[in-house]
Amino acid sequence: MQLRKLTSEALVVFSGQTLSIAASLLLIKYATDIFDAAPLGKALLATTITGLSGQLITGGVGAGLQKQFASARETNALWAFRQSANLVIAMATCCASITTVLLSLLALYFHVLDSYITVLLLGTHAITSSLNSLHLGLFAAARMRMTVAISSVIESGSRVVILPIIASYFGATSQSFLLAFLIPGLVLSIPLLMRWRRHLSRIQIPEIATEARSGDFVKQVLHFAWPYTTWGILTSVQQVSDRWSLEMFCSSADIAIYAIAFQIGYSPIVILTNIGSTFITPIFFQLGSRSSDATLQRLHSLSSKFCILILVTTLLGSAGFSLINTLLKNSILDSRYNDSLSIVYILIASGGLFAIGQMLTITILSVSTSRAILAPKIGTAVTGIAFNIIGAYLGGPVGVAYGSLAFSVTYALWMVIITRKSGTQAQPSSRVPITTF
Repeated sequence: MQLRKLTSEALVVFSGQTLSIAASLLLIKYATDIFDAAPLGKALLATTITGLSGQLITGGVGAGLQKQFASARETNALWAFRQSANLVIAMATCCASITTVLLSLLALYFHVLDSYITVLLLGTHAITSSLNSLHLGLFAAARMRMTVAISSVIESGSRVVILPIIASYFGATSQSFLLAFLIPGLVLSIPLLMRWRRHLSRIQIPEIATEARSGDFVKQVLHFAWPYTTWGILTSVQQVSDRWSLEMFCSSADIAIYAIAFQIGYSPIVILTNIGSTFITPIFFQLGSRSSDATLQRLHSLSSKFCILILVTTLLGSAGFSLINTLLKNSILDSRYNDSLSIVYILIASGGLFAIGQMLTITILSVSTSRAILAPKIGTAVTGIAFNIIGAYLGGPVGVAYGSLAFSVTYALWMVIITRKSGTQAQPSSRVPITTF
């Protein structure tokens, strides 16, 4: 029965992510057909501001909520967790939106953005993307795979449908692209919020009251999240430094060419890894909450198998791209973007190695606190920023692609070293402490 349930969950997640990848390829086709490289590059640069605030604020909070959800379920304290989750989500969303608006205004001041409309669109997108990502993370922790899969498909598919309509009505401008990006998430946020409230309403006050209180969970989530914010400043900058380096040394058109290659080569590997991480993160956190050598060995065994699977997927991805290279050039990409195809192989390798590093990060966080990966996150972020700047200066989009590969190699190797150290002994669990008053 357990195997059948796990197989069903895996099939749902795989189907959802596969459809999302297909939708993203269609989005590439429509975007490259409709938009010139310069306005598309400007829009893709603007989206990094929302991504920056999301990584900085909601990334750590989301991971903390998922881990404490697993802990609350183990300790029969879901009622207390229910009371704290909404407060944490509201706080994180407000911080992410304020951060996005401030950064957007700064970019507008330096003429990187061209209008207050763009600032408004980015601020609204920050609200919806934060709400959606936090809620979907909790649905994943609750193993509500169907909700996560359907939401992902709806958002990706809606963008494919909306983009040509918005562009035909408002013109092929950067604001049109951002508006088409925003609307699906905005519409999706409402049913997700209602679904979450319905799920919470089913949680009854336990007959035997637990001693954990909602304030304990808020403290634990924020305590877990603060190292994310510490390294998030640098890791977030590193993740957007590729496009900003190209803006600094090259042009908006070069940003579009690199971003298209990134979407084709890097993103599918990471998305496929998210299939695994969405599936195994709750399981890993549940195993990690039980401090014993047996569960620790099982955890690291599963982690090793998933890393091998990612490596095989990366090799298959390179082989698959060789087969569809001509199809992409003739049927999907407009001729203005054919230069993107020359760097896809580099980004496939980079995406695979980064995905291995992320999988090992989940393993480490399952048995330890987020402080355990503070040093490597900061160290690799600094080197990654340097790689991107040097790559953009020396080689444009090709140089940045090699910079991304160098970063991923460094990140994966560092996480391998830490994982081997963490596998030598069981770590104390990070459950919510029992309150004595």
